[in-house]
Parts: sequence; C-alpha cells; structure tokens
Amino acid sequence: MTDKCIKKTIYFVGIWEWIGDESSTDFFRGIYPANHIKNVNEYQVKFIKFSILEKLVNNQVKFENNIFILVRGNICNINQYIDIFSKIKEKNILIHDILDIYQLSSNWYTQQIYIHFENLFDYLFVNSNFMINELKKYIKPKMFILHHSYDYRFVPTNNVENKVYYFGTPIKLQIRDKKDYTIWTDGPPRNMNPCIQFTFLYSNHPYYFNHNTTKLATALGNNSILVCNKIPIMVEILGDDYPFFCDENENSLHETIKKAKETIINNDLYQNYLDKVKDKKILLSPETMINNYKLIITKIITE
Repeated sequence: MTDKCIKKTIYFVGIWEWIGDESSTDFFRGIYPANHIKNVNEYQVKFIKFSILEKLVNNQVKFENNIFILVRGNICNINQYIDIFSKIKEKNILIHDILDIYQLSSNWYTQQIYIHFENLFDYLFVNSNFMINELKKYIKPKMFILHHSYDYRFVPTNNVENKVYYFGTPIKLQIRDKKDYTIWTDGPPRNMNPCIQFTFLYSNHPYYFNHNTTKLATALGNNSILVCNKIPIMVEILGDDYPFFCDENENSLHETIKKAKETIINNDLYQNYLDKVKDKKILLSPETMINNYKLIITKIITE
C-alpha cells in the first residue's frame, strides 16, 4: 500500500523479459522512441516492462494524467493485460500499438475477449488504412497509422549479392517450394549485403490483413529489392504499379524474382530502382517514425 502518485509521463510498455539485444520490433517500438522523444508537451517519456508496471499497479501505486503505450503484446496474455489496464484506465490515456498481434479468432468466446481487450484502449496505432477499415467493424477506439521503420543497427555493405532471402518467422510465409531460397528465422544478419528479399501470403492468411512495414523497411534500409504479392500495406506504401509485385501464385513469384535478379546485377537498372524508392526509404526511416510519434502523441494530448 502506498500514497505515491505518478503523473504526466508517457510510458512505452514492453512485454519482453530477456536482457541484451532486443528484436527490431521490441527495440524500435519501445526502447528507441522512449530514448529519443524525451518529452512531449511537458510529459516525460520512459520505457517500462509490463511486469514492472504490473507490480506497481498491484502495490496500489496511483497513476493520473499519464499515457501508456502497450507495444504489441502477446495474444496469450490478454487477460493479464485486461486486469492491469482496467485498473489504471480511468485517469490515464491508454494506447495499443497493435503491430501484428491482431487476430480475430474463429472461436466466438475468444473473439469477444479480444474485442473487449482492444476496446479498453482510447487509441490504437495500426499499420494501414486497410487495417483501420477492417477493425472499425468490431472495435471502437480512434486509430492512427504509425509505420514500422528500418533498423539503423543493420548496416548495408557495398557488396551487392544476387541471392534471394526471406527474413522472418515461417508462419508469415506461404510457399510450398523453399529449396531455392535462404530462410532466416532469426531476422537479418548485421552488416548485410544488399540482395533480393521477398515475402508472400495468400489473401486468406491472417497476416495478409495485419502485415506491417517491417519487411519492406528492412529491404529499403538495406538497399535491397523486395519482391512480394499485393499485400494491402505494401500497395499503400509502394503504389499499385510497383514493378516487383507478383500475382497471388508461386509461378508469378518465381518470375518476379527472376526480374529482380536481372535488375540488381545491372548497375543502371538497380540505381534507377533505388532512386524510385528513395522517398519510401525516408518514409520508413527511424527519424520519420520518431517525428510521427511526436505529432500523434501531441494531437492526442491536445484533443
């Protein structure tokens, strides 16, 4: 029991518990903005682990006029989040940075729990207009688009590599024939060569709907060419005429990868590609992301 009351602080709430080198998502949506935003409209900005916040709330530390931004979360821990955020909701602003946690279940009961969870929040950070339009069918909070940036800690080399890589968890990739590609499940290596990167999802896959800009940002930040089908977030960023979109079949994927290989080994074609996506790289830069955080949070505070 305590009389302590914490006020006018913006908390980025992370769920990870390991010590050391956090993943890009964990680092760039929690620790990095907390360290670079510093303050907004006289609010100080801090990063806090959910486990620490949970202890403070259960020890009856009071929170008033603060902003809590839950970074992603774990779908398995929703009831835990509901318990803690329900206790501090009344006198604070709650934001959920969804990223790709969103997934409506075919089980009615599970779906209702998820909808109740999201409706606890005052605002949501989402990936695309497509996602906003889908979420509005079920969920009430106001939504802002906040794109994921590339990771400045991954430094591209000058050694262009005419190879094809997929970086990410296998659950977010739908192809039958993987023998022609290098699959990195732990994310890209540091000092990575520019190369061909790809992703592919059918429109019936859950991640097709809530795909964020991580893979596109990783490719652009590394001066690589991204090949993918017309996943909504990719079309919103790259435009409908992006030359390395493939159709929703694997034969088209193979043909588009062949086109990307021909481009990356031709200096003129490759430089032309880099020039055309330069503005997209700026859009998905860490600097742009931090500026967007400031603009959105300022708007929320002054509403």
